[in-house]
This record gives sequence, C-alpha cells and structure tokens, in this order.
Amino acid sequence: MAPKNPTRATKGKKAITNPTTSRKRKTSNPIPPTNVNWFISKEERERFEKSRSFKVVGERRFDAVELTKYPIFETMIRERGWEKLNNMVQDSNNKSVILEFYVNASFSDTMYKAYIRGKTADYSSDAINQLLGLTPPEECEVEKLKREVKNMIGSEWDSLIARMCRPGVTWKSARMLTYSKFLPIPKAWVSFVIQTLESTSCTSEIPLKRVFTVSAILDHKRINVCQLIANNIHSIATGRKTVLGHGSIINWLCEKQLVGFEGDLYTPMGKPITDKTIDVFIKKFAEFMRLRGEGGAARDHHNNILLKWCKERAASRVLTHLSTLHYWSTCLLRPTR
Repeated sequence: MAPKNPTRATKGKKAITNPTTSRKRKTSNPIPPTNVNWFISKEERERFEKSRSFKVVGERRFDAVELTKYPIFETMIRERGWEKLNNMVQDSNNKSVILEFYVNASFSDTMYKAYIRGKTADYSSDAINQLLGLTPPEECEVEKLKREVKNMIGSEWDSLIARMCRPGVTWKSARMLTYSKFLPIPKAWVSFVIQTLESTSCTSEIPLKRVFTVSAILDHKRINVCQLIANNIHSIATGRKTVLGHGSIINWLCEKQLVGFEGDLYTPMGKPITDKTIDVFIKKFAEFMRLRGEGGAARDHHNNILLKWCKERAASRVLTHLSTLHYWSTCLLRPTR
C-alpha cells in the first residue's frame, strides 16, 4: 500500500515508506467495549479497565524530506541502517492494542512475549532486529558505558557535558541533565531517544542512561538498539507504569501476527523533527549566548564540537557534516531582530 502521508513523497526526494500504514486512523474514536476473550485472567481485564486513562508517549522521527538544511541526521540514520526504525513512526497508532499488549505482557510467564487477541507477540531483541532488518553488534557501547559508570572520573563527566550541552551546565541530582540545556544537534537526538528508543515519562529531565545513548550515537559507537527497545518495553510492562511507550513497534509486531485492528481507539504520535525544529533549537541557543555577551562564542563552541565529530568519521562523510557546520555559522552570525 502506498504511504498516505503526501509529504513523504514530495520534493523529489526518495523516502522510505512505512509498512504500517494500515494503522493510521483518526484519534477521536470512542473507547471500544472490552472483549473478555482478549485476556487470560480476571486480573488482566481489571487492569485493562484501569489502563484506559494511561498516557502513550508519542514516538518521534526525523523527516528526511523536511531536513534538507541538516543532512547530518539522514546521514547518521543511514549509516546505522535505522531507516525502518525511523520511518516506522506514523501519525497515529492503535492505542487499544498498546494497552492490551502492556497489560498482558505484565502478567506473562514468558519473558519478552505478550498474549494479544488470541495471538502471541514476541518483543525480544531478536524479534525486533528481524522486524527492522538489523544485525546486532557483538557489543553494545551503551551497555558498556552503563557497566563502567562507577569508574568514570571527574574529567570524563565534564567532557560528557561539554560535548552535548550549553556552556556552564552542570549535572543535576541523580546524574540527570535538563533537556532545554542541550546543544541543538544533541537535543534533536535526545528527543528521538526519549520518545522512540528508550521511552521515559519525564521529558524535561534526561536520566544518565539516556545521556549515554545520545553520546554513543553522536560518537558513532556501536549500539544494539533493538536490545535497548526490548528492555525498555519489558521495564514498562513489569514496572506497571502509567506512561507507556513504543506504540509503533508494538503495533507493527502485532500486525505481523495478524492481530485485528478495526474499531479501536487511536493515539497521535509526536511531531517529526524537521528543519523548523532545528532552526528553533539554534535560535534559542544563539539567544542564550547573546544574553551572556558571547554571540560569537556560540558559533565557536558548537562548531568546534562538530569539527571534532567530523575528524572522527571517515573522510568521505566529512562533507555532509561540514555543510551543516557552514549553515550553523550562517545562522549564529545572523543579527537578532
């Protein structure tokens, strides 16, 4: 089926179509009645009734068609083979299926599996890798960072902040960083991580584990992204949380098992990341630096970081990053009206 979102096939740029277009529906559907056969036990049915008011975090994707000024994002996504992962996010997802999935997964005796409308959905890392056509690395650098966190010294903590955040930012309690304090390009990746890769109920304060994921992405380190997603889904299910995530992956896994979707409640996803999104991030950062009396320093601070990323990558890929660097310089030198 052809994609229903016309913007993804415009501007003469090839977009990777989403195989989950069948779940794109209006979000104003009334809450459907519960089918008692969808649950194994009375406890599951009761929890589903309570879960109707749960919030589903809207996943977010990078819109390559609308990111022409910032090709760095599309380049990094394609280098990792994350095209399907990024483009699986639709305008809306089946909320009823998401709720039922999490309720049943929380009661499941089998790890990383959920009973859903007479079917069994496997949400293990192997199943998600197969779904997205990815091959997991031998070692995930994010998990390595988590294991080695106790051995990090002060200069390493300072370097982690300096590469991703505005000047003067310090760690908050419990090793968290404020979302608004990230530099524009890292901020875009933070948004993608906390809404699409490792869902979290709080989007204003970013926990250390998510910071490690963003750092690994920016440094082009190996990431077992499907393991991160599977573990996050399992954590949400077994933790009995009231804020749920990964609606697109769950919907797609259920579609693969031929789970029926008709007549259900739907929920919107997050707005895609576009040129306008990054322009806003840049404007806020430039204004922050101007108020500090360091307008030129804003350009220098972030450009030095981008140059470092360029040097760490293959020479054939540097031009893409330098084009972004040039645009940055232009934007930050633009006078404030």
